[in-house]
Amino acid sequence: MLGSVSACAAGPAAKSRPAVAASHTSAAASPKPVRMPPPGGRRSVVCICAHPDDAESGCGGTLIRLAKEGYRVQIIYTFSGSVPGKSLEEALPTRREEARRACRILGADPYFTYDDRGLTQLDTAGLAKLSTLLKQSAPEMVFSHWPLDTHEDHQIAALLSLRTVAMLDPAPELYFFEVERGSQTMAFSPSVYVDITAVREQKIRALTEHESQDPWRLYERDHEPMELFRGREAGVKAAEAFVPLKAGSGRLLHVLA
Repeated sequence: MLGSVSACAAGPAAKSRPAVAASHTSAAASPKPVRMPPPGGRRSVVCICAHPDDAESGCGGTLIRLAKEGYRVQIIYTFSGSVPGKSLEEALPTRREEARRACRILGADPYFTYDDRGLTQLDTAGLAKLSTLLKQSAPEMVFSHWPLDTHEDHQIAALLSLRTVAMLDPAPELYFFEVERGSQTMAFSPSVYVDITAVREQKIRALTEHESQDPWRLYERDHEPMELFRGREAGVKAAEAFVPLKAGSGRLLHVLA
């Protein structure tokens, strides 16, 4: 067990700590609920993100912790992303290889659902492709972008996630993450926090595999301040924050308790 859960109301007026999955050990933690894995497989979680490095920056520490708990972690990339100075076609193999290297560090399996141009559409074909992957994975939890985002690719990935999760029975719990708070993710008020202090260096190693994106500049400018700020809110050194689609979604906290 990785720690204990302290759950309470979150928000600007709250005086006590928000719901947080801590990364320290505690003998007082309550037993985890048992859920049997699907026949022939491990328990599963899926992250649906737009570009290589979005999952790593938004919920990479959480995915690492889930992998350490024995979950099969899959990351679905819906857009290839760009590389400065290269055409989209030239960028495709670079971004794909960087994603594969990062996933090896995260303990995740990468999947690429974009077309040969590196694009995904919010249409019937895109939903069908994503739905097939999720039905095969049978995830307990899905992570994706917060829909209120200035980046159109992030919006499409979020809406694909919403639509696909609604098609599944039973539906997995859906958690939204943030990226580049203040410049892309907007009006994000999290209620669930995951302490990533113990796996932060591993997350950074995964992020820096995206060499084409000047990762250290982006990390120091955008992602490190976000981790530290959410950590202060949660009462830990560094944290990732989430908005669950449905109030009361508690599997993430129970699994990492």
